[in-house]
Amino acid sequence: MCSSDLDSLATPSPGREPARRAIDLWRGIFEQDRIEANPILTRAFAWLESHLPETDLVTLVHADYRSGNYLHDGEGRITAMLDWEMAHLGDPHEDLGWAAMPYWSSGGRICGLLPLDEFVARWEAATGFRADRARLRFYQVLGTAKMMTIALTGVRNLCEARTCEPTLAIVGLLNGRLARELLELMDVAPVAGARS
Repeated sequence: MCSSDLDSLATPSPGREPARRAIDLWRGIFEQDRIEANPILTRAFAWLESHLPETDLVTLVHADYRSGNYLHDGEGRITAMLDWEMAHLGDPHEDLGWAAMPYWSSGGRICGLLPLDEFVARWEAATGFRADRARLRFYQVLGTAKMMTIALTGVRNLCEARTCEPTLAIVGLLNGRLARELLELMDVAPVAGARS
C-alpha cells in the first residue's frame, strides 16, 4: 500500500480525537441498529466518554487484529493480514486492545496464544512503542462494546430479513458473555442472581 492510498482515510489529530472518533462511530452504529434499550452498552459508552485517553501518535489501525485474521508461513512468521474493511487511522493501542479483549482469550492467553504480559512485551518489542495499560484497558472496553454492537447489528439484520444468514441468530447469544466481560472491564459488579 502506498502512502497515497491512505489519502482517503480521515486523519485524526493526536490527543483525544482518535478515541473520540472511535466512540462516536460505534455509539452511532449501536443507536442506529439497536432493537431495544441496552443499559450495559449505554453504560459502556458513558464509561468510555469519561475515560478518553490521549495519544501522541496516530497510525494505521487494522481494527480487527487478532488470531484468525492472518496467514502465516508455518514457521512462526505472519505473511499477510486479512479483513481490512474496518481499517482507519487512530491510536495504535486500539489494535492491541482489540486483540487483548477477553472475548478472543482462552485459558488466560491472549488470542489463545500468550499471557497478557508476554503479549504486551512482544508488541512493545515489535513496534518500539511503550504500552500504556490505561489505554489498553480503554480499548479493551471499546472493543468489547464494538463486538457487542456488531452482534446486535447482525441480529437486527436477520430480524428485518436483510439477510437469511442463520449464524446471525446464534451471534445474538454472545451478548450475555460480552455484557459480563464489559462489566468486569469497567469494574462494575454484576447484580447478584442476574443471568446473562
